[in-house]
Parts: sequence; C-alpha cells; structure tokens
Amino acid sequence: MNQVPIRNILGDFNPEMLGDPTEELLPFAACRTPVEVRAVLREAVEREVTAILDRIAELDAFDLIELIRMREFSIVPDPRLGPVDGASLPVEILAAILVSRPSRMLSDVPREATRPHEVIGELHERCMKLARMASYRLLTEGRLRAEPIARLASEYQGAVLNIRNLQYDHIRDNHDRALFATPIVRELMSSRLGYSYDDMLSIRTALTDISAERLTRLRDETGEIMSSHRDVHPAELPDEVAARFRQGMISLMFLPGDRAIISALDIAKAAGVAPGIASAVLSSFSQDFDSTASAGDRVFDLLTRENLFLTRPLIHDGEGGYVLTSNDIGLDILRRLFERSLAANSTDVRRYDQKARQPVSESLTIKYLEAVLGTKAWRVAYHYMAPKKQAHIDALGPQAEDLRSSSDEVEGDALFIVDDVAIIVEVKAKAIADQARRGDVKRLTNDLKATIRHGAEKDRASPFAYRAKRRVLGARRAVGGLESRARNTQRRSPP
Repeated sequence: MNQVPIRNILGDFNPEMLGDPTEELLPFAACRTPVEVRAVLREAVEREVTAILDRIAELDAFDLIELIRMREFSIVPDPRLGPVDGASLPVEILAAILVSRPSRMLSDVPREATRPHEVIGELHERCMKLARMASYRLLTEGRLRAEPIARLASEYQGAVLNIRNLQYDHIRDNHDRALFATPIVRELMSSRLGYSYDDMLSIRTALTDISAERLTRLRDETGEIMSSHRDVHPAELPDEVAARFRQGMISLMFLPGDRAIISALDIAKAAGVAPGIASAVLSSFSQDFDSTASAGDRVFDLLTRENLFLTRPLIHDGEGGYVLTSNDIGLDILRRLFERSLAANSTDVRRYDQKARQPVSESLTIKYLEAVLGTKAWRVAYHYMAPKKQAHIDALGPQAEDLRSSSDEVEGDALFIVDDVAIIVEVKAKAIADQARRGDVKRLTNDLKATIRHGAEKDRASPFAYRAKRRVLGARRAVGGLESRARNTQRRSPP
C-alpha cells in the first residue's frame, strides 16, 4: 500500500488566499488612537471567524480540535519532528470558536460522512492571520500610547499571548513541589480545591499517557497490517482486515474526536485516585460548551484580554468526557489558581504567605544564587539597622550615639560577599496582577512601582548600618566592618 503524506491528510491550503502578511499590517499604520487600532483587529476577527464558522458548520468540534492539534504539534515524543510553523495560539483560537456552540455538533449530517481533515490547512492559516494581527495591534498600541511604560506593557501582553510553558520543566516542577508540599498548602489546597498537588500531577501524567497509548496502539495496529500485507493489492485484502485498517486510520487521522475524549473514570483508574478527585481536578481546568457568548466575542477577548485556555485547557462535552486543547493542565497557573481560591486579606492568606510562600521563595532564590555565584550566602534572614525615612545616613556611622532614635531594625533575606563586593538579596514573589497581564498600562506601572519601591525601602541601609548594629547592639547575626572591607585593596575571602 502507498502511504499518504501526513500534510496531505491534514489538508493542503494555499496561504496566498489570505493575502500577504505585509498587507495585514497596513491598516494599523493609518491608526491614530488605540480605539482605532482595536477596531481594525475587531473587523479582522469578525471577518475571519465568519469564514471559519462557514467552513466548520457541519463538522464535529472534537474532530477539529484533535486534527489541528496534530497539525500544530508533533504527535511523537521528539519535538524535532513537529511542524516548523506549529503554534498553540491557532488551536486556542479555533477552540474558542467551537466552545461558543451549545454542543459538539450543530448539524444533522452524520459525523462519518464529514471530512474535517480537508479544512485544517485553511483553519491554520486563518487563525495564524488573526494571531499576527493581534501582535500588530499590541505593537501599534504601545507606540501610540503616551505612557512611558506602554511599550513594555504591549510586549508583556504579547509574551502572554504567544508563549506557552514559561519555565523550564525542572525549574517549575522543583518550585511547585517545594511550595505545594508544605503542610499549610496541602491543608488549604485540599479544603479549597478538593485535591492535592500530587493528585494533579498524577492526573496530568494520566492524560498524557492515555493519549499516547491510544495513538501508539493505532499506529502499531495499522502499521502491522501494512507491513504484513505489503505484497497484497488493496482490492485483494480480506474484508475483515480492510475494515480494521480503515477504522484504525479513521480514528487515528481522519475523525479522531472520539479517540481524543478521555473520561473522568479513565483518568481516575490510570492516575490511581478516587473518581471524585479526578472530577475535581478536571473541572478546575476545563470549559463547557456555552452559546451565550458569540464566537467573535470569544476570539476578540482571547486576543486582547484573557485567554481562558491558559488556565482551562480542557473542553468538557457535558457527558463526562474531556479533550485537551494546547497546554497540559496546571502549567504556569497552579499557584495563581490556588491563591485565587483564598479569600483576600483572610487568615488563610496570611498563614500561606508566612509559612509557605515566603520561606519557599527565599530558600529557592538563595539556592539558585549560591549556584550562580559559586559561594554560600554569608548571612541568611539576618537583621540590621536602617535609617528612618527622615534620618541622614551619617546618623548610623561609627560615632552614632543613639541608634534607636534614628534607625529601625529590619530583616534582610540574604547577604553574599564575593571578594570585596556585598550583594544584598531581597526576595519578592508577588505575582503580576491579571489586569497587567492583559495590557493594562496603569496597573502594570503601579505593580512595578510598588515592588521596586518596597524592595528599595527595605534595602535603604548603608554599610555603616551593619557595623553600627554590631557595635551598639552586639547582635551576632549582624554584618560588621563593610566600610573597612571596601577600603581594603587586598582581595580576600570573607571570614
């Protein structure tokens, strides 16, 4: 049997049908205000979404999602074999259009009579066009806004829009494991979300393993038929063999929607968790079909405000089945999901901050800096004297008589001394607000100012402060004599 190239199976499409990307940029050049910029993008969204809706009216939502996933991502473990132009955003744009339906299918046309693979190439190109225009919109708005930080806000929102899995896996996993393994977080996560970090990890792995096992089995079954009948003309294949091959190829590459569905019971069994826990995890990361918002509104919001698929990458069919869109569950979102479950300014928030977030963030920061600098921190969680806001720094010098009236005792997270250089570390772990992630220039400005100002206020001591505290208070943890160390021209290791 002749093998059909995957690109042909998934639908060839001439990108010239959609014009030159340069022409997509030209409408933005005439814009003079951010409102005009958004109007250009909105018009493009309505035009392309209308065209996509017309092409997919008779097609099953889950067939389309799995087929475009196969178009954008490698279906084998080696990422080098994936499409060179693959991306997550086209999958999410198409999924946003599809979840605006009331259910998987809108048409009475039998699913077996449809050919969704033939439109995937066109859907990819139309979604990529919208992705490009969304980036043009961000850059143009950044140029037009008067605020100094507007360009940074646009670039930041562009990163949120286009980049998935923002951290190296081992760094993210180490951080999450340290944070979510603390007793206070285990307690709060179980009571607030209904599952533990280990439950979520087991279910994430089960989702991947089940999908991989199904793909591998169909690949091996169809490959074995082709191999064992390589010398047989297709017309001469036994009916039973031909039917098995045909059904395997349909499930693998032509109508893969049912193959992509994973039930909560499948997950519970594979992950070794109770069905209720599996349902709780899957519900945390899933969306339902909902026709109350139009496809155009959903896509425009995804491109300009909030991409719900970053937090909820699963789609629920309403009958206990789930399919994955782009990201695996819990990537770059689990901490924010957990923190949102805690009531603002509550006792739980303070317990979490003091007993989990702060110590974990500080210990990991120190660990990484020790690796980078090649030396252990000289002091950790140390105390020193810092001048009061109205006090002059000289009031903390070696001749100071009344430190209490001119200074405050404050805590530093870590102090490194490398040769004659002192590196003061103040760890900040506050997340950027959702409004800032959506491109709100004012909120991003305020968040950055607050973080930098708070850190600067805590680090307002001079080297004199360390010596003064040691001399006057006799505190062993304080650091002394930095001013004499700085004058010493000989480079030597700290004591």
